[in-house]
Amino acid sequence: MNKTLVVLDSSAFSNSACMLNLFRTVVQGYTSKLQNNDVEFGTAFHKFRKIFRDKGENGLAEGIKEAKDYFVNTPMIIKSNKTYLTSTFLMRVCLEYAEKYNKSLFNVIRIEKAIGEYEALLELRFAFPYYVDDEMEILMAGTIDELGKHNNGIVCICDAKTTSMWKIRDYFNSYELKCQLRFYKWALLKYATMYPNSFIADLCKNEIGCFIDGIFYKGAEGDIEYKWSDVMLFQDDPGMVLMDTLIYSKVSRLITAIKNWRRERMTPLREGILINACENPFGPCRYSKVCSAVDNTTRDVMLEYNFIQRPYNPMNHGE
Repeated sequence: MNKTLVVLDSSAFSNSACMLNLFRTVVQGYTSKLQNNDVEFGTAFHKFRKIFRDKGENGLAEGIKEAKDYFVNTPMIIKSNKTYLTSTFLMRVCLEYAEKYNKSLFNVIRIEKAIGEYEALLELRFAFPYYVDDEMEILMAGTIDELGKHNNGIVCICDAKTTSMWKIRDYFNSYELKCQLRFYKWALLKYATMYPNSFIADLCKNEIGCFIDGIFYKGAEGDIEYKWSDVMLFQDDPGMVLMDTLIYSKVSRLITAIKNWRRERMTPLREGILINACENPFGPCRYSKVCSAVDNTTRDVMLEYNFIQRPYNPMNHGE
């Protein structure tokens, strides 16, 4: 049997309370046939944001066109409470965002790729090996929206979010204990250790902060607010040692699950039943109907009918 290649990112870890959920996604490669329109709306906005943050006003028309083309031409599931997320609404968000941040106090970092040629650290993709043996290879990967610096400030990881959540302070506070930003900071430090001559290692010589660039909408006619969170340093976890331990523990369990599957075709137990992981703040787990089926044969049929299989690779998101 060929080696099993597994790619892990912050989204995978965020949905890993139930090992079966994680296994179905990153090992077996099950994914929804279509994404919801609010997810694709966010992806489209990110395409605009990358161009605008790189080129400023000179990239406004180009950025809006790329975002609109993606949103219009991507098949998606239209959520009943998000029908207002149209291409027109998308253009409104892009134009208002550009007006607010035309002269931003947060400046993207640019690195010299060749003499006189610089690349903005936008939609920065990374991947590095974490665990390798004769049976599997596990990579850590992700895409950081932006690495930049506030005027006279520290290097920061910026992550842009489009959301209908309207309690802005509560939304920002939730990221203190969410995986994503902590994972990005941990990954940068890990990468810097593995590749001490890289530009990432140079950036990590000093403190790294994290913040959310939030776009908060509420219906077609409602106001849209554009807010930044405070910079988070995660001082409860200096050096991201706790994060390192948590990731090691989770990956160790996943390694055991993969070995059981390769050798005996055993999949993890439906442990979400015990720890209430079959529901999350945004609704049921994507596999909840499958897990509630009467037997393994029926579950396999439902997986084949309701999902498609392709290698889990967050590096390809939005392509």
